Amino acid sequence: MKKYGICEIHFPWLKHHQSRLKNATNGRGFMLKLLGIRRGGTHPSSLAPQDSSLAHLNSQPKMRPLFKEIGNFEKRSTVQIIGWLYSRFRPCVRYMARRLKDFLMSRGVLSYSAVVQRFIVSVGVVVMVSQAAFAAELPPHDPLRILIVSDYVNPHGLPPEDLTEPGDLSATLGQHGTGLKISHTPNSILEIPTNSIELATQALSVSLCDPDAYDVLIYFAHRIPNNGSAANNIARQEAFTEAVENYLVAGGGMISFHHGSYITSGKQSIQSVIGASAYGSVPWNIVDGQNVINVSPLHFITSNSIEYTAQVNYSDLDRGVPAGTYRSFNNTPDERYLNFEINDDVSEFEVLFGSNYSQNGSTHLLGFTHKRPEWKGIVFGYQPGEYQPNALDDLEGNNFQILANAIYYVSSFAEPSADLNGDGTVNMDDLLIMLSAWGDCPDRNECCPADLDEDGAVGTSDILILFEQWG
Repeated sequence: MKKYGICEIHFPWLKHHQSRLKNATNGRGFMLKLLGIRRGGTHPSSLAPQDSSLAHLNSQPKMRPLFKEIGNFEKRSTVQIIGWLYSRFRPCVRYMARRLKDFLMSRGVLSYSAVVQRFIVSVGVVVMVSQAAFAAELPPHDPLRILIVSDYVNPHGLPPEDLTEPGDLSATLGQHGTGLKISHTPNSILEIPTNSIELATQALSVSLCDPDAYDVLIYFAHRIPNNGSAANNIARQEAFTEAVENYLVAGGGMISFHHGSYITSGKQSIQSVIGASAYGSVPWNIVDGQNVINVSPLHFITSNSIEYTAQVNYSDLDRGVPAGTYRSFNNTPDERYLNFEINDDVSEFEVLFGSNYSQNGSTHLLGFTHKRPEWKGIVFGYQPGEYQPNALDDLEGNNFQILANAIYYVSSFAEPSADLNGDGTVNMDDLLIMLSAWGDCPDRNECCPADLDEDGAVGTSDILILFEQWG
């Protein structure tokens, strides 16, 4: 690899895959010319890299996704491929601009100023296309605020670039091109360490009508706080759990991500809220990983823009999954939770994803939802997540799409309820409350619970919704 100013161009990788690039793009050699690669496979002498070892490049974590994603080029249009190249070689735009200018001006096509103008327009188009083509796909949604609680655990000694660790979730969700619409308000994505869990408790205690409230909690903590006395640590954890439950009652959404569902000392209460608990051995498998099997094909989280590559015969009768043929994809490498069980005190529990690896049985829980009758919100749990390149780095990959689907789903799950006094029944008392709130809501940023259709006013349409929920 040779550095060109602030730009690092991985020419050996591009040269190695030149034939695949050319075939995938139906011989569109312009892209190869633009990148400075000749059809014969020889670099211009002035651009010859100093290190052409493909093994060396493959050992670099940032290059691994490139080897994986090149296989998807056959599915892409020319504009999408250019968008992909731009997203991966973003620091090199100036170099590409010079190549484009030289190429076009050598043909006498454009003046220098025209080249610059058209390049600027082209880059703008590429940015928009690349973000649309290489991001999770979601329905339109309101801007989101996301709270994350996380801590560090690395049982397999993975290097930082392979391990999903604190800071990675917020960094990924906060970047452009994820498909998620994030609020522009301060701290719209806030990641809090477990040892500062009281800050998360405070954030969750804000009324959901407040513009500073969070739409989604992602719980990525494998332990309780450990920076105080034993009694203090437990008390802070319990206060957090109480805030989480109140948050779900009010309509907030929760995602238990990866080791958030692993039970350790002091986590019993939060595991009860989550709905399932993992324990014991968590082997790291680099040969077969684990299949992610969609056992709830009609659910939004499992079906929206997920690309399944295989079909398997599977059943897990103990967890309510009937025998059938289900679609799946594979995660390799991956960490396996050999003991991941539904809690005894669950209410409404649905298995969304399972796996069929043969280790401590051949039926395993991977993903689920949990809801209690008193909650307006819902919990989603997903076990795969140890390996960062699969979980977060590939924004158009299945695992990130599942995470994005879950964020959208749990954030929009709660429907306005006509039970305005919270007594569990919609009756004349609720109708009187609605009539007393008739007219425009005082402030669209404040609670207006009688505005069931959320149009900013309490009117006839809200009464019709109330009658639909009567009883």
